[in-house]
This record gives sequence, C-alpha cells and structure tokens, in this order.
Amino acid sequence: MKLSSFNDAGLTSLRQARTLLIVAAPPGARPLHELAAALDVSSAAMTCIADATDAAGLTVRGPREGDRRVTMLAITPKGRKAVERALS
Repeated sequence: MKLSSFNDAGLTSLRQARTLLIVAAPPGARPLHELAAALDVSSAAMTCIADATDAAGLTVRGPREGDRRVTMLAITPKGRKAVERALS
C-alpha cells in the first residue's frame, strides 16, 4: 500500500486512511459509531476523522435510509480513486 497516495489526496493520518479503506470495502457506507469501534476511537475523534475526509472530498456523510438518527459515512468517487492508487 502506498501511503503517499493518501497524503496526495489530502489525508494527514493513518486513521483517516484506514477509515477510507473501510468505507471502500463492501458493503460500503458505514455508521460513524461502527467506524469508531473499528478504529478504537471515541465518537468525538471519529467526527474529527470524518470532518477531515469530508473536507478532502473523499467521503460524504448522510442519514441512514430508514433511520435518520444514524449518520453514515460513504466513499466518493475521488475517495475510491485514492484507494485504488494506494493499493496499486
């Protein structure tokens, strides 16, 4: 894996890169609380990670279909390209 590809995409931490890899894998979009558990970070830290990946245009947040109380994080086409470059 080429971490420089993630840096080129605007990511500044390994947790941001791991978040992108998780949401790039099937089934895709994940609830923020599940991502926080997978990364072993607090909800507040996960919000900061999502802020950074969103600001870089690599992910987007939205409500879960059928339950708007849950915030989902999904990869964007730009994020998918960054993952493909990193894994090639």
